[in-house]
Amino acid sequence: MTEFSIAWNRRQWSRQLECLLIQRVIVAGQPALKVDGRLAAILEDQVNEIAARDSFWHAVARKLGRKRKLSPRDIWAIEALIAQRVPKPTPSYPVTTGPSANPIVGPHSQNLQRALRTR
Repeated sequence: MTEFSIAWNRRQWSRQLECLLIQRVIVAGQPALKVDGRLAAILEDQVNEIAARDSFWHAVARKLGRKRKLSPRDIWAIEALIAQRVPKPTPSYPVTTGPSANPIVGPHSQNLQRALRTR
């Protein structure tokens, strides 16, 4: 089983943090590190801004989703490592589940509502 870790590359001229996915592999019987790809980048000054973090995490999710060799458990572990440096954005409003603005109506509404509840 391969293990993954995260490396952060700081570019001096742009004050940008790059998130790199590192894969630990064994080459000729010796452990080695292989850069598996650049996941995303964010400016150091914008780490606390929600919009910048949202676009950063969108890019991370897109790149991790394209990597076929990653299991859902690997993706979860990689996201946890990244979140130590760049926290995931959280909504500023409370997420509630209330009555729908578009209720299901019609002759088959009871059957459809029962079917949706069982999911």
